[in-house]
Amino acid sequence: MTQPKLDRLWRAYATQSRSITLIRWLGYGLLLLALLDLGAILIPINLMNPVWEFRSIGAIVERIPVPLIGFVMVFWGEQEYRRPGEKLILKALTWLTLALTLLLVAMIPLCFVNSMRIHNLKVEEINTFKVQRLALVQQLEKKLDQTNSVDEFQGLLSRALNNRPSVALNANQSLPDIKAQIPSLLSPRPCCH
Repeated sequence: MTQPKLDRLWRAYATQSRSITLIRWLGYGLLLLALLDLGAILIPINLMNPVWEFRSIGAIVERIPVPLIGFVMVFWGEQEYRRPGEKLILKALTWLTLALTLLLVAMIPLCFVNSMRIHNLKVEEINTFKVQRLALVQQLEKKLDQTNSVDEFQGLLSRALNNRPSVALNANQSLPDIKAQIPSLLSPRPCCH
């Protein structure tokens, strides 16, 4: 081999060495950023709260690509161009990768359990809301049954339907006729879009 060819080969080797080293340092940086992001997701810890656990697992899964790219960059070039101390770090990162994989697989059943717990909590909230609303409707019915005048009836309806347009009642109608209109007055109205 001639000297110019050897010089070009040596320059290519040196350039590749610097490039691989730079790629590995970028990989370490991505792993550090992923670790900080994981800390931001998990702090403050609120274990046994199914909503927090479900959201945290979702946030972790969303951010999986960053550490994966970081691991690929760190492991790039296998054992070439490595310092002696870096081999120990590489071994620790290999075990860390295995541990994180097992942890992610273990989160799958936890997601199923948490989804069932969240479902049960929401059903409970809906039932509580339904019972409270039913009690309010029964109170309103009792008050409406006790009214003796159209004006009193109008006032009760206006207060009960505070988030709807006011209901105009015909004062010439009898109170039993007006009371018969209650279901149509209280039924949900379609919203304008």
